[in-house]
Amino acid sequence: MPLPTSGGGTSHRLDLSAMVLLKENHLAASGGVTAAIDAVRAGMAAEGRETLIDVEVETVAEAVEALRARVPWIMLDDMTIAEIRQVVRAREEIAPGAGVVLAASGGVTPERLRPIAEAGVDMVSIGALAHSAPALDLSMLLTGTPGA
Repeated sequence: MPLPTSGGGTSHRLDLSAMVLLKENHLAASGGVTAAIDAVRAGMAAEGRETLIDVEVETVAEAVEALRARVPWIMLDDMTIAEIRQVVRAREEIAPGAGVVLAASGGVTPERLRPIAEAGVDMVSIGALAHSAPALDLSMLLTGTPGA
């Protein structure tokens, strides 16, 4: 469940324990999308745990693999608008009604935000909101009050 923040944005996880995030290094070390997902699910089963899985994919083929594995979250990293549309169509064909959340991330700029959203994703992740926010130059100057 997304957590409310200022300005209308939300965070889909409170901390790193809220969801397993499989990124490119995890996929490479495990031998691919399906192998990484299977390894996480096997580990959770062995410990009697269950946690949502979010897979970051860089290609349409990887996204299709994640859709077939029925993960609840798929992050589409640095994809073109055309690639995002392909993944949205693939979700409709492979996992209709499964509730798979598609989130676009990487290379999201204010200019690309609307076309990305219109391509059919459920969420757009903009890292710049956190790592590139300008600092506010603020001081608290204490002054004396006459007669106090």
